[in-house]
Amino acid sequence: MKGKHVTVIVIAMLYAIIFANTYLYANDPKLQWLVKPQFDEAYDFSQGVAWVKKGNAFRFITKDGMIVNQQFDAIYSFSDGVVKVKKNGKWGYIGADGKWIAKPQFDGAFNFSEGLAVVISGKKYKFLTKDGKLLQHEFNFAWDCIGGLAKVKQEGKIGYIDNKGNLIIEPIYDDANNFSEGLAAVKTKGRWGYVDTQGKEVIQPQFDFAGDFNYGIARIKKGSKYGFVNREGKILELQFDYTWDCVEGLAKVRKGNKYGFITAKEKVVDPQFDEADDCSGGLAKVEKEGKIGFVTYEGKIIKPQFDEAGKISEGMIEVTKDGKFGFVSQNGTIVKPKFEKVFPYSEGLAAVCEYGRWGFIDKEGNCAIKPIFDDVGSFSEGLVEVEFENKWGYIDKKGDWIIKPQYDNAFSFSEGVAEVKKDDKWGYIDKNNNWLITPQFDATYSFSEGVAVVAMNGKWGYIKNPLTIQEQLDVLEGASAYVGTVKDITGNEIIVAGPAIAQTVHIFDKLCVITQGKMIILNAYFPMMTIAKCKIITGNIGDVTKGMKVFKYTGGKKKRG
Repeated sequence: MKGKHVTVIVIAMLYAIIFANTYLYANDPKLQWLVKPQFDEAYDFSQGVAWVKKGNAFRFITKDGMIVNQQFDAIYSFSDGVVKVKKNGKWGYIGADGKWIAKPQFDGAFNFSEGLAVVISGKKYKFLTKDGKLLQHEFNFAWDCIGGLAKVKQEGKIGYIDNKGNLIIEPIYDDANNFSEGLAAVKTKGRWGYVDTQGKEVIQPQFDFAGDFNYGIARIKKGSKYGFVNREGKILELQFDYTWDCVEGLAKVRKGNKYGFITAKEKVVDPQFDEADDCSGGLAKVEKEGKIGFVTYEGKIIKPQFDEAGKISEGMIEVTKDGKFGFVSQNGTIVKPKFEKVFPYSEGLAAVCEYGRWGFIDKEGNCAIKPIFDDVGSFSEGLVEVEFENKWGYIDKKGDWIIKPQYDNAFSFSEGVAEVKKDDKWGYIDKNNNWLITPQFDATYSFSEGVAVVAMNGKWGYIKNPLTIQEQLDVLEGASAYVGTVKDITGNEIIVAGPAIAQTVHIFDKLCVITQGKMIILNAYFPMMTIAKCKIITGNIGDVTKGMKVFKYTGGKKKRG
């Protein structure tokens, strides 16, 4: 499989030396610079901003091209649309628009979570809002806001406030956890129980240990044994020597030196394995007598028979047996290991190599595209780049040529645009093989949030996607996809889109999971969301993005969803 162009900086510098006086910027009518090349290092946009380095100083730029030139002692990654910075020994916050939320004034500071950040002034802990206001109360200690409430400690006791600063649960507990699924474990008089978000005791204190609720069950310990409790207070399987949190509906347990599982539906897989991992992508890897097997999130055992297990993608995990590669699905279907190499599934198809040639299979292991190619990429927006007779082109999921082989190198489509190389320069094309930006760059990256990083003469800059929002929507027509537009933090309209495959929706480099008709957005950033990096927000798209238009494309027809 081909890899990303990791040597672009070196290449860019070499071209800068050779061609330094040859050109500055090509006269390309569709080329729109956000920021012209001037940086020694540049990174993709994320949450509406991008980090850049000029000389020894790191800065960041906003989606409107503004360069924030402040010099800081320390800068942290954006979280919840805000960056934490340190200057002259004090901490402050800057928003994605480059404006101060709070100038450096705090002795300590934490990332924003659900609209609040914990800050320290002297020995007191306070909460800061995203509009730069300090909430009224101050505490001896405070934690991030999680599940709508934040833990606070006053005079050795723990309580909870909401994101407006109201004290919802008085500090009366000796210890407490964050809220999870509407309940929090609290400790009083040496025993743990659970309260709801109003402070009502729903499971009386009785446990020696109590964990967070996940998928409707929580770990507990009573005496020397571990088990679980459900939301109704029913104790489940108090028989194990140790338990782990429920992950993706499956909780690992240990009895003696053997591992087993209990499902969220309370089905027990008896401890019998020598090793076991948490569930990931619907499967938990287990090992028995030196062989690898799996347990599904429903508790079904896939007999240990494989030598190794690799990456998981779209509910399919790579496995090897006797030097050959195959897959196992999250429902237990086995794609027999018979391939020389494989690549993770993307948009329902996986690249596989047989007799030195690459093709594609579906999730049942059926041949979708015959192995005739020298090299391939991964499907994106319905197309995949493939190498044939030393030239790169693009095919669709039927294996038909959409763009015949003609380029020296090529990468996946993103936001309706693909980067291709011709005559030692990189440019961008659309799905009709029209040049959107002619080859002129020493190095390029894919578009992300409407912007791409490019290199010229040894310096990095940013260009805008030459397609209009409507054009980007139109190129997705015909592929079964959820698409729409939403304004980012700077007010620019961006696209939310991706094929609906196996209950997942890929929003370009983000990932959504559809569960019971609702969409969970992972590591995404839109206005109106209070979502920290790698946290999860659940809800209908319309509930969490203000004014968003959502469509579903089916059979080439635009359909409001």
